[in-house]
Amino acid sequence: MKTAIHLLLGKIIGMASKRQASDIHLLAGGLPVLRMDSGLIELTDAEVLTKDFLEELKGELLDAAQQEALERHRLVRFVFLFEGKLRLRVTAYYQRGGLAFTLRLVPTTVPNLQQLGLPQAIARLVEIRRGLVIVSGPYNSGRSTTAAAIVQQVNETRSENILTIEQPVEYLITSAKSIVVQREVGRDVPSFLQALEECNQEDVTVILVGENDEPGTLRAAIELAAFGRLVYVVMNAVSAVQAIERMIAVYPSENRGLAQEQLAECLEAVVCQRLLPRISGGRVAALEVLTATPATRSLFRDGRMAQLQSVLQTSQQEGMVSLDQSLSALVKAGTISGAAALAEAIDPENLRMMIRGYG
Repeated sequence: MKTAIHLLLGKIIGMASKRQASDIHLLAGGLPVLRMDSGLIELTDAEVLTKDFLEELKGELLDAAQQEALERHRLVRFVFLFEGKLRLRVTAYYQRGGLAFTLRLVPTTVPNLQQLGLPQAIARLVEIRRGLVIVSGPYNSGRSTTAAAIVQQVNETRSENILTIEQPVEYLITSAKSIVVQREVGRDVPSFLQALEECNQEDVTVILVGENDEPGTLRAAIELAAFGRLVYVVMNAVSAVQAIERMIAVYPSENRGLAQEQLAECLEAVVCQRLLPRISGGRVAALEVLTATPATRSLFRDGRMAQLQSVLQTSQQEGMVSLDQSLSALVKAGTISGAAALAEAIDPENLRMMIRGYG
């Protein structure tokens, strides 16, 4: 028999799903809040949330181990299957001394690259056989979905042994031409680092490392890529250049030369993306793509990262595109507004010149 908490949660989720919201925010003393294309909106036809409701919701969503982790760390993330069919990425945390939740609605199947409307430059990343590919962006940019779609394409087109390491596992990827093993940190393996270290002794050819801030993880991923594995790393970064700088920064200062040399040898591509509201509704990705060429490898090796932005802007014939170029193309196509593009630009003044007369 369904509890009153279950029924009320179902009502909130149903309203969010009907409005095609991406996230639901639940805080005591307020109405449920939805993340929509245009921003945050309150569910005015719902009830004000109480502390008692959120405490009871904890018992509905979290098992004993998750409740213990929440009390110990004051925050826990996991995926919950609601009514056996709807996947929710749940973040339970404390604020102002009380419980709060963020629920993300996760599709039950991995969208393909065409459904996501990603450019051909992203499809080419599927063809890479070894090395390091970084998929980055700020929070809520769709980076995890893009990474999952790339791995799914590999799964459907090649015979590989694929391992994903995530916390939590968002998308369930069923083995097709490849074997797919998905390990959740905290449930299937103690840490990202241990899962990566175990790859040295295993027949794993493709690895997806979910976004995390665990010490040692990025360095282990670089080393696996340097020794011939194909490693996709999901990372929090606002530009392709910043993502590369973050990879180098995980090495001690006396080993930065080694880091630059390893990246010059194994880094194949960096993607950095944003999700922006479409004028016609929904959201669309703007993507910055930096690929490995003799010129970029030379810059990596010499540590001349400041010059990478110029290379991005002048190497479209080699499959590269800067974020501002991607934003400009979307404005000129009538897909997004000029105001939305300028809010995400790397160089707003330069973008303003590029889109003058549009949007």
